[in-house]
Amino acid sequence: MLDVIHPNHLDLLDTLTQINWEYLAQFGGGSQDVMGNLGRGFNNFIRSGQLVALIIGLVAGYLFRSVTSG
Repeated sequence: MLDVIHPNHLDLLDTLTQINWEYLAQFGGGSQDVMGNLGRGFNNFIRSGQLVALIIGLVAGYLFRSVTSG
């Protein structure tokens, strides 16, 4: 279990010494394929239509700014 960190211990060193590192280490397992995760995320970004929405938003924002800045 994590030790309780008291509000009066705002020093970073005090905080780090109170953390139970063995408890946190058990959550370390996972995928180490960072570039693969980025590629899958980018492909999902394109397939879900978010890229088109981003482009439409940028164009609409630019047009709105050019109309209202005059």
